[in-house]
Amino acid sequence: MAARLLLFAFMCAFVKNNAQALLQPRVSVNSLLITETDSVTVSCHTSSDIPVSHCDFYHSTLKICEGSCVQTLTGAELLRRVKKISPAEVELKCSYSVKLDAIHSTSPDSDSSTIMINNLLQPKLMVEPLEITETDPVTISCQLPPSVSLSTCYFEFSRQKPAKSLSCLKTLTGKELLSMAEQSSPSEVEVRCFYLDANQSPMSNISTVIIRIPRPELTGYPAVITEMDSVVLKCSTPSSFPVTGCYLKFMRTKVSQSISCDRYLGGVDLLFLAKQTSPAQVDLTCYYTVKHKGADQISPDSHILSIRIESMYEWTTTPMNVPFSVTTGVTSSPWSNTVSSPSASVTPRKPTPEASSPASTSGPTSSPWSGTVSSPSASVTPWKPTPEASSPASTSDWWKLMVLQVSCGLTLGIFLLGMTLFCSNRNDKYFHQRAQPNHTGDSVDMWNIGRLLPADNDETFTEVIFEPAADPPAV
Repeated sequence: MAARLLLFAFMCAFVKNNAQALLQPRVSVNSLLITETDSVTVSCHTSSDIPVSHCDFYHSTLKICEGSCVQTLTGAELLRRVKKISPAEVELKCSYSVKLDAIHSTSPDSDSSTIMINNLLQPKLMVEPLEITETDPVTISCQLPPSVSLSTCYFEFSRQKPAKSLSCLKTLTGKELLSMAEQSSPSEVEVRCFYLDANQSPMSNISTVIIRIPRPELTGYPAVITEMDSVVLKCSTPSSFPVTGCYLKFMRTKVSQSISCDRYLGGVDLLFLAKQTSPAQVDLTCYYTVKHKGADQISPDSHILSIRIESMYEWTTTPMNVPFSVTTGVTSSPWSNTVSSPSASVTPRKPTPEASSPASTSGPTSSPWSGTVSSPSASVTPWKPTPEASSPASTSDWWKLMVLQVSCGLTLGIFLLGMTLFCSNRNDKYFHQRAQPNHTGDSVDMWNIGRLLPADNDETFTEVIFEPAADPPAV
C-alpha cells in the first residue's frame, strides 16, 4: 500500500513539472463587439514547435468549447453557453494540452479577452469620392439604423489612434483628413465608424480614401494662333513636391507627351502631336510625376485647355464688314462728301454750250462723265464709325481695318489719276494749231474762229467760244 502511494505522488509531481514547462498561450478574437446574429472567431495561439492535441476555451471556470484551437460562434450561441442575455460582456481565455508518451500535459491559462454582445445594429459608412487631392472635398456619412436617432457618430481614421467624435454627416478636405490620420500625401486613409446607444455599436464597414498629390494648372497664351505662330504652355506644379517630369495629354488621341513644365510650342508642332490639321481646336491637359517611397506618383490631370489653330489662307482671307453707311434713297461714301441717288445711271454725255458757259454754274450741275447729280443745297453728313467698326475685337481686326483703309486710298488715287489722263486725251480733240498765213501784215483774218490775230502769232489757240461767226466778204 505504501508503495502505491509513493508511485502516485511521483506521477503527480512529474505531470506538474511538465505543465510548468509548457508556455502560456494567447487568446484572440476578430471582433470585440458583435450582435446576437453576428459571428466571432476565437483563436488560441501556441508555439509552433509544440505538438498541441486540442484546446479548451473558458468563461471564468465554465468550459465553453473544446477541440480545435480556432472556434467560430455566433453571439447568440456565446450568450447561451455562458448563460447570459444581451447586452452582455463575455470574458474568454484558453489553454491547450500536449500528449507526452502516455501522459497528457495541460498548459497554463491565457490572459482573458472580452467580447461585447448587444442588439445594436451595425452602421453603414458611405464615402464620396474615394479619390481626392489635398484641396478637394470628401463627404463621409455614418448611416445609422432607422431605430436609432443620433446626430453624433465616432469615426476611426487610424487603428492606432482613438476615434474622433463628429457629425454623422461630415465634409472634410483632403488636407483635414490627412491631419486626422496623421499622414501626408500621397496616402491611403482607412475610415470606419460606430455609434453609442447605451452601448457601443459594432464597427461599420471600412472605406479607403486615396489622397493624391495636388492637381496642376495648365495655361497657354495666346489662345488663337496660326500654323507659323507659337504658344507658351505652362504646367504649374506645387513647389512643395520634388517634380520629376511634366506631361501633355491630348484629349482627342489620349496620347501623352513628355515636355518641360514651361515651354514654347509652334502651331505645326501642336497639330503634329495632336494628329490634326488646320483649322482645328486642340484640347489638351497636363500632369506631373513625383518620387514617393521609391516609386513615381502621378498627379491628377489639369483642367482642359483649348488652343485654336487657324490656317494661313483663312487668316488672310477672312471677310470683314466694310464700314460704309447705307440709307434708303441716298447713299454716302465715307471717303468723300458726294451724295448720290441709287437710281442714277452713269451715262456719258457730250458737253453743251450751256454746260461750258460760265453763266451756267448756278443751280444743280451734272458731270459729263458720270451720272452723279450734285446740289449746292444738299447737306452732306460725314460718315461716323459704328461702335463695332471703331472698337475692333482684337489687334488683328484693327490691323486689317488699317490695311483696308490704305488700300481704298490707293485705289481712289489711281482712279483719279486715270480719270485725269482720260480727260486730258479727250480735250486734245478741241486743240487747233493755226496755219501760217500766206501774206504779211499786221493782222490776219481767222474766219473759222471769229476774231483777228496778229500775223506773227503762231501759238496754239486753246480758247473755244461757241458763237456763230459772221459770213466772210465776197471775193
